Amino acid sequence: MKLLLDTHIILWALDDNPKLPEQAKVLIMNAGNDVYYSSASVWETTIKYMSKPDKIRLSGSKLSELCRKNGISDAANYR
Repeated sequence: MKLLLDTHIILWALDDNPKLPEQAKVLIMNAGNDVYYSSASVWETTIKYMSKPDKIRLSGSKLSELCRKNGISDAANYR
């Protein structure tokens, strides 16, 4: 299954936040699924980080980096 993650879901998944629904966690962790993030999530995170750095710990570039390190692919590279 191919999954395109919403910004909140990505942030919760990367932070192992208890707000992440268990079913979402199971789908994301399933090695049989292809998991993607959107450049829109990077933009959204960048804007929020710039306006409220005390509330958002990740910049957009850091979000991209963590996604790649955790096996979440950029949807722009979807084939």
